[in-house]
Amino acid sequence: MRWMKTYPRSGPFTAIATNHLAFSTPDFRKTRDWYIGALGMEDVFDAGSMCAVRFGIPRNHIYIVQNKNRSAKPFIDHKSCSIEKFRYEPVFAELKARGLHASYDGPFMVETKDPEGFRLQPGALPAVFPGGGLPKNVEDLKEEDGLKAALRAAPRPDYKVFRATCVNHVSHYCVDYGKVRDYYMDLWSMRKISDDGKVAVVEFGGGYGDPPQQVWLRGGLRPGQKEYVDHVGYAIEDFDSRRVESELKRMGLRPRSAGPSAWAIDDVVGFPIQICDTKGVVLKDAYRPYA
Repeated sequence: MRWMKTYPRSGPFTAIATNHLAFSTPDFRKTRDWYIGALGMEDVFDAGSMCAVRFGIPRNHIYIVQNKNRSAKPFIDHKSCSIEKFRYEPVFAELKARGLHASYDGPFMVETKDPEGFRLQPGALPAVFPGGGLPKNVEDLKEEDGLKAALRAAPRPDYKVFRATCVNHVSHYCVDYGKVRDYYMDLWSMRKISDDGKVAVVEFGGGYGDPPQQVWLRGGLRPGQKEYVDHVGYAIEDFDSRRVESELKRMGLRPRSAGPSAWAIDDVVGFPIQICDTKGVVLKDAYRPYA
Protein backbone atom coordinates (compact mmCIF):
# COMPACT_ATOMS: atom_id res chain seq x y z
CA MET A 1 0.00 0.00 0.00
CA ARG A 2 1.62 3.24 -1.14
CA TRP A 3 0.81 6.85 -0.52
CA MET A 4 0.89 8.89 -3.71
CA LYS A 5 1.90 12.32 -2.47
CA THR A 6 0.42 15.32 -4.26
CA TYR A 7 2.85 17.89 -2.84
CA PRO A 8 6.64 18.21 -2.56
CA ARG A 9 8.50 17.22 0.58
CA SER A 10 9.03 20.80 1.66
CA GLY A 11 8.91 20.53 5.46
CA PRO A 12 7.50 24.03 5.95
CA PHE A 13 7.26 23.75 9.76
CA THR A 14 9.70 22.40 12.34
CA ALA A 15 8.61 20.31 15.33
CA ILE A 16 10.86 20.97 18.32
CA ALA A 17 9.25 19.18 21.29
CA THR A 18 6.31 17.11 22.49
CA ASN A 19 3.96 19.77 23.83
CA HIS A 20 1.61 17.23 25.40
CA LEU A 21 0.11 13.77 25.33
CA ALA A 22 -3.58 13.46 26.22
CA PHE A 23 -3.93 10.37 28.41
CA SER A 24 -7.40 8.96 29.10
CA THR A 25 -7.40 6.85 32.27
CA PRO A 26 -9.98 4.86 34.26
CA ASP A 27 -8.54 6.26 37.52
CA PHE A 28 -7.52 9.92 37.32
CA ARG A 29 -6.20 10.35 40.85
CA LYS A 30 -4.16 7.15 40.90
CA THR A 31 -2.64 7.96 37.51
CA ARG A 32 -1.83 11.58 38.38
CA ASP A 33 -0.24 10.67 41.70
CA TRP A 34 1.85 7.87 40.15
CA TYR A 35 3.39 10.05 37.42
CA ILE A 36 4.15 12.77 39.99
CA GLY A 37 5.65 10.34 42.50
CA ALA A 38 7.45 7.91 40.20
CA LEU A 39 8.64 10.21 37.40
CA GLY A 40 8.90 13.55 39.23
CA MET A 41 6.34 15.38 37.09
CA GLU A 42 4.84 18.62 38.43
CA ASP A 43 1.09 19.27 38.52
CA VAL A 44 0.55 22.73 36.99
CA PHE A 45 -3.19 22.64 36.16
CA ASP A 46 -5.81 20.63 38.00
CA ALA A 47 -9.59 20.59 37.73
CA GLY A 48 -10.17 17.52 39.89
CA SER A 49 -10.85 15.16 36.99
CA MET A 50 -8.22 16.42 34.54
CA CYS A 51 -4.77 17.86 35.03
CA ALA A 52 -1.56 18.80 33.25
CA VAL A 53 1.69 17.42 34.64
CA ARG A 54 4.86 19.10 33.36
CA PHE A 55 8.46 17.93 32.97
CA GLY A 56 11.63 18.77 31.06
CA ILE A 57 12.86 21.76 29.07
CA PRO A 58 11.41 22.51 26.54
CA ARG A 59 8.26 21.81 28.53
CA ASN A 60 6.60 18.45 27.90
CA HIS A 61 3.23 17.63 29.46
CA ILE A 62 0.79 14.81 29.98
CA TYR A 63 -2.86 15.82 30.13
CA ILE A 64 -4.39 13.19 32.39
CA VAL A 65 -8.17 12.93 31.93
CA GLN A 66 -10.69 10.77 33.75
CA ASN A 67 -12.54 8.42 31.38
CA LYS A 68 -16.28 8.33 32.07
CA ASN A 69 -16.08 4.56 31.69
CA ARG A 70 -14.08 3.46 34.72
CA SER A 71 -13.61 -0.04 33.32
CA ALA A 72 -12.08 1.22 30.06
CA LYS A 73 -8.44 0.59 29.21
CA PRO A 74 -6.11 3.61 29.36
CA PHE A 75 -5.11 5.10 26.01
CA ILE A 76 -3.46 8.12 24.36
CA ASP A 77 -6.30 10.15 22.87
CA HIS A 78 -4.14 12.64 20.96
CA LYS A 79 -0.77 14.36 21.03
CA SER A 80 0.62 17.83 20.39
CA CYS A 81 3.96 18.98 18.97
CA SER A 82 5.44 22.40 19.70
CA ILE A 83 6.35 24.10 16.43
CA GLU A 84 9.27 26.50 16.04
CA LYS A 85 8.07 30.12 15.64
CA PHE A 86 4.45 28.95 15.57
CA ARG A 87 1.89 31.28 14.00
CA TYR A 88 -1.68 30.13 13.68
CA GLU A 89 -2.55 31.56 10.26
CA PRO A 90 0.28 30.01 8.18
CA VAL A 91 -0.13 26.59 9.81
CA PHE A 92 -3.89 26.59 9.29
CA ALA A 93 -3.53 27.76 5.67
CA GLU A 94 -0.87 25.15 4.83
CA LEU A 95 -2.97 22.31 6.24
CA LYS A 96 -5.99 23.45 4.23
CA ALA A 97 -3.90 23.88 1.06
CA ARG A 98 -2.76 20.27 1.36
CA GLY A 99 -6.31 19.02 1.78
CA LEU A 100 -5.75 18.07 5.42
CA HIS A 101 -8.16 18.57 8.29
CA ALA A 102 -7.64 21.84 10.21
CA SER A 103 -9.83 23.42 12.86
CA TYR A 104 -9.49 26.24 15.39
CA ASP A 105 -8.28 25.36 18.87
CA GLY A 106 -7.41 28.79 20.18
CA PRO A 107 -4.84 31.22 18.74
CA PHE A 108 -1.87 29.09 19.84
CA MET A 109 -2.88 25.67 18.50
CA VAL A 110 -4.46 24.00 15.46
CA GLU A 111 -6.41 20.74 15.55
CA THR A 112 -5.55 18.36 12.69
CA LYS A 113 -5.16 14.65 11.93
CA ASP A 114 -2.43 12.54 10.42
CA PRO A 115 -3.17 10.54 7.23
CA GLU A 116 -4.74 7.67 9.21
CA GLY A 117 -6.87 9.94 11.38
CA PHE A 118 -4.83 10.12 14.60
CA ARG A 119 -5.41 13.52 16.24
CA LEU A 120 -2.45 15.91 16.28
CA GLN A 121 -2.26 19.46 17.62
CA PRO A 122 0.65 21.55 16.32
CA GLY A 123 1.05 24.56 18.60
CA ALA A 124 3.20 27.19 20.24
CA LEU A 125 5.99 26.20 22.63
CA PRO A 126 4.24 27.52 25.78
CA ALA A 127 1.79 24.98 27.15
CA VAL A 128 -1.82 25.13 26.08
CA PHE A 129 -3.63 23.78 29.09
CA PRO A 130 -6.80 21.67 28.75
CA GLY A 131 -10.17 23.35 28.99
CA GLY A 132 -10.32 26.06 26.36
CA GLY A 133 -7.34 26.06 24.06
CA LEU A 134 -5.71 29.14 25.61
CA PRO A 135 -2.37 29.25 27.45
CA LYS A 136 -2.94 29.62 31.19
CA ASN A 137 -0.48 30.06 34.01
CA VAL A 138 -1.26 28.95 37.53
CA GLU A 139 -1.76 32.60 38.47
CA ASP A 140 -4.58 32.88 35.91
CA LEU A 141 -6.70 30.18 37.52
CA LYS A 142 -9.82 31.47 39.22
CA GLU A 143 -10.48 30.56 42.85
CA GLU A 144 -14.21 30.27 42.23
CA ASP A 145 -13.66 27.60 39.58
CA GLY A 146 -12.17 25.32 42.21
CA LEU A 147 -9.04 25.00 40.12
CA LYS A 148 -6.62 26.43 42.65
CA ALA A 149 -8.10 24.28 45.41
CA ALA A 150 -7.59 21.11 43.36
CA LEU A 151 -4.06 22.18 42.48
CA ARG A 152 -3.17 22.85 46.13
CA ALA A 153 -4.49 19.43 47.12
CA ALA A 154 -2.40 17.58 44.52
CA PRO A 155 0.87 15.94 45.60
CA ARG A 156 4.22 17.51 44.83
CA PRO A 157 7.16 15.66 43.28
CA ASP A 158 9.96 14.71 45.68
CA TYR A 159 12.29 13.28 42.98
CA LYS A 160 13.18 10.31 45.20
CA VAL A 161 12.60 7.80 42.39
CA PHE A 162 13.13 9.24 38.89
CA ARG A 163 12.99 12.64 37.23
CA ALA A 164 11.60 12.67 33.69
CA THR A 165 13.37 14.96 31.22
CA CYS A 166 11.27 14.49 28.08
CA VAL A 167 9.08 12.17 26.05
CA ASN A 168 11.80 10.03 24.51
CA HIS A 169 9.48 8.41 21.95
CA VAL A 170 5.86 7.74 21.09
CA SER A 171 5.22 4.41 19.34
CA HIS A 172 2.30 4.05 16.92
CA TYR A 173 0.75 1.06 15.16
CA CYS A 174 -0.51 1.99 11.67
CA VAL A 175 -2.00 0.42 8.56
CA ASP A 176 0.49 2.12 6.21
CA TYR A 177 3.42 3.25 8.32
CA GLY A 178 5.18 4.75 5.29
CA LYS A 179 2.27 7.07 4.66
CA VAL A 180 2.41 8.37 8.22
CA ARG A 181 6.23 8.53 8.16
CA ASP A 182 6.19 10.76 5.08
CA TYR A 183 3.56 13.01 6.66
CA TYR A 184 5.79 13.73 9.65
CA MET A 185 8.80 14.33 7.42
CA ASP A 186 7.03 16.35 4.73
CA LEU A 187 5.03 18.67 6.93
CA TRP A 188 6.78 18.85 10.31
CA SER A 189 10.44 18.49 9.17
CA MET A 190 11.12 15.33 11.18
CA ARG A 191 14.26 13.39 10.24
CA LYS A 192 14.18 9.70 9.29
CA ILE A 193 16.82 7.86 11.30
CA SER A 194 15.71 4.24 10.78
CA ASP A 195 13.47 2.25 8.43
CA ASP A 196 13.72 -1.52 8.02
CA GLY A 197 10.62 -1.96 5.86
CA LYS A 198 8.40 -2.71 8.85
CA VAL A 199 9.22 0.01 11.36
CA ALA A 200 10.31 3.60 10.75
CA VAL A 201 11.70 6.03 13.32
CA VAL A 202 11.58 9.79 12.76
CA GLU A 203 13.25 12.28 15.06
CA PHE A 204 12.73 15.93 15.94
CA GLY A 205 14.02 18.53 18.37
CA GLY A 206 17.46 18.18 19.87
CA GLY A 207 18.50 21.82 19.50
CA TYR A 208 20.33 23.90 22.11
CA GLY A 209 21.56 20.81 23.94
CA ASP A 210 18.08 19.35 24.45
CA PRO A 211 17.68 15.62 23.76
CA PRO A 212 16.00 14.66 20.47
CA GLN A 213 12.58 13.04 20.59
CA GLN A 214 11.20 10.34 18.31
CA VAL A 215 8.06 8.92 16.75
CA TRP A 216 8.16 5.18 16.10
CA LEU A 217 5.81 3.99 13.35
CA ARG A 218 4.98 0.31 12.92
CA GLY A 219 2.84 -1.30 10.25
CA GLY A 220 0.70 -4.38 10.79
CA LEU A 221 -2.83 -3.10 11.19
CA ARG A 222 -5.43 -4.26 8.66
CA PRO A 223 -7.23 -1.70 6.46
CA GLY A 224 -10.04 -0.16 8.47
CA GLN A 225 -8.31 -0.65 11.82
CA LYS A 226 -7.60 2.50 13.79
CA GLU A 227 -4.06 3.78 14.36
CA TYR A 228 -3.14 3.81 18.03
CA VAL A 229 -0.24 4.49 20.42
CA ASP A 230 0.99 1.19 21.85
CA HIS A 231 3.56 2.64 24.27
CA VAL A 232 5.42 5.79 25.29
CA GLY A 233 9.06 6.11 26.35
CA TYR A 234 10.07 8.64 29.01
CA ALA A 235 13.72 9.70 29.38
CA ILE A 236 14.99 10.24 32.92
CA GLU A 237 17.98 11.98 34.48
CA ASP A 238 21.04 9.94 35.47
CA PHE A 239 19.84 6.68 33.94
CA ASP A 240 21.58 3.64 35.41
CA SER A 241 20.13 0.36 34.18
CA ARG A 242 20.66 -1.62 37.39
CA ARG A 243 19.28 1.10 39.61
CA VAL A 244 16.25 1.59 37.36
CA GLU A 245 15.51 -2.14 37.41
CA SER A 246 15.87 -2.25 41.19
CA GLU A 247 13.62 0.76 41.76
CA LEU A 248 10.92 -0.60 39.42
CA LYS A 249 10.95 -3.93 41.26
CA ARG A 250 10.78 -2.13 44.60
CA MET A 251 7.65 -0.37 43.32
CA GLY A 252 6.04 -3.76 42.67
CA LEU A 253 6.40 -3.55 38.90
CA ARG A 254 7.81 -6.20 36.56
CA PRO A 255 10.45 -4.54 34.38
CA ARG A 256 11.32 -6.18 31.06
CA SER A 257 14.59 -5.35 29.37
CA ALA A 258 14.27 -3.11 26.31
CA GLY A 259 17.98 -3.08 25.57
CA PRO A 260 20.83 -1.58 27.63
CA SER A 261 19.21 1.86 27.79
CA ALA A 262 15.56 1.18 28.66
CA TRP A 263 13.20 -0.89 30.79
CA ALA A 264 9.62 -1.66 29.74
CA ILE A 265 6.82 -1.71 32.33
CA ASP A 266 3.09 -1.15 32.60
CA ASP A 267 2.24 1.99 34.56
CA VAL A 268 -0.11 2.05 37.54
CA VAL A 269 -3.24 1.67 35.36
CA GLY A 270 -1.72 -0.83 32.94
CA PHE A 271 -0.54 1.36 30.06
CA PRO A 272 2.78 0.21 28.52
CA ILE A 273 5.67 2.65 28.93
CA GLN A 274 9.45 2.59 28.86
CA ILE A 275 11.90 4.25 31.25
CA CYS A 276 14.82 5.34 29.05
CA ASP A 277 18.23 6.91 29.06
CA THR A 278 18.21 10.48 27.73
CA LYS A 279 20.34 9.37 24.76
CA GLY A 280 17.59 6.97 23.69
CA VAL A 281 17.35 3.22 23.20
CA VAL A 282 18.81 0.57 20.95
CA LEU A 283 16.12 0.21 18.32
CA LYS A 284 16.43 -3.48 17.45
CA ASP A 285 16.20 -4.38 21.14
CA ALA A 286 13.64 -1.78 22.13
CA TYR A 287 10.81 -3.31 20.11
CA ARG A 288 11.18 -6.79 21.58
CA PRO A 289 8.83 -6.38 24.60
CA TYR A 290 6.06 -5.25 22.26
CA ALA A 291 6.60 -7.73 19.42
